[in-house]
Amino acid sequence: MNHTYSNQLISFTEAAKLLGYRSSKIIENLVNQNHLQVHFKLGSSRRLVDAAEVKSLIKPVDKKSI
Repeated sequence: MNHTYSNQLISFTEAAKLLGYRSSKIIENLVNQNHLQVHFKLGSSRRLVDAAEVKSLIKPVDKKSI
Protein backbone atom coordinates (compact mmCIF):
# COMPACT_ATOMS: atom_id res chain seq x y z
CA MET A 1 0.00 0.00 0.00
CA ASN A 2 1.53 3.30 -1.09
CA HIS A 3 0.39 6.52 0.62
CA THR A 4 1.23 10.15 -0.02
CA TYR A 5 1.07 12.02 3.28
CA SER A 6 0.93 15.62 2.06
CA ASN A 7 -1.89 17.54 3.83
CA GLN A 8 -3.69 14.26 4.34
CA LEU A 9 -5.86 13.49 7.34
CA ILE A 10 -5.50 9.97 8.68
CA SER A 11 -7.16 7.94 11.43
CA PHE A 12 -5.64 7.43 14.85
CA THR A 13 -5.07 3.77 13.94
CA GLU A 14 -3.20 4.62 10.76
CA ALA A 15 -1.17 7.27 12.59
CA ALA A 16 -0.17 4.72 15.23
CA LYS A 17 0.93 2.27 12.54
CA LEU A 18 2.96 5.03 10.87
CA LEU A 19 4.83 5.50 14.17
CA GLY A 20 5.32 1.76 14.62
CA TYR A 21 2.66 1.11 17.27
CA ARG A 22 -0.19 -1.41 17.22
CA SER A 23 -2.54 0.59 19.44
CA SER A 24 -4.03 3.99 18.67
CA LYS A 25 -3.81 4.86 22.39
CA ILE A 26 -0.40 6.44 21.74
CA ILE A 27 -2.05 8.92 19.37
CA GLU A 28 -4.64 9.76 22.03
CA ASN A 29 -1.77 10.45 24.44
CA LEU A 30 0.04 12.65 21.89
CA VAL A 31 -3.17 14.64 21.33
CA ASN A 32 -3.67 15.05 25.10
CA GLN A 33 -0.07 16.28 25.41
CA ASN A 34 -0.64 18.79 22.55
CA HIS A 35 1.90 17.12 20.25
CA LEU A 36 -0.82 16.49 17.65
CA GLN A 37 -3.94 18.44 16.74
CA VAL A 38 -7.29 16.72 16.09
CA HIS A 39 -9.12 17.50 12.85
CA PHE A 40 -12.63 16.66 11.69
CA LYS A 41 -14.01 16.31 8.18
CA LEU A 42 -17.20 18.25 7.48
CA GLY A 43 -20.23 16.30 8.65
CA SER A 44 -18.22 13.69 10.54
CA SER A 45 -17.39 13.21 14.20
CA ARG A 46 -14.44 10.92 13.41
CA ARG A 47 -11.23 12.27 14.90
CA LEU A 48 -8.31 12.51 12.49
CA VAL A 49 -4.74 13.78 12.57
CA ASP A 50 -2.58 15.36 9.89
CA ALA A 51 -0.17 12.78 8.45
CA ALA A 52 2.55 15.43 8.06
CA GLU A 53 2.29 16.26 11.77
CA VAL A 54 2.62 12.58 12.64
CA LYS A 55 5.63 12.16 10.36
CA SER A 56 7.28 15.19 11.96
CA LEU A 57 7.37 13.23 15.25
CA ILE A 58 9.54 10.48 13.74
CA LYS A 59 13.12 10.79 14.91
CA PRO A 60 16.07 8.61 13.84
CA VAL A 61 17.47 6.28 16.46
CA ASP A 62 21.20 6.07 17.10
CA LYS A 63 21.81 2.31 17.25
CA LYS A 64 25.04 2.87 19.17
CA SER A 65 23.10 4.23 22.16
CA ILE A 66 20.82 1.19 22.37
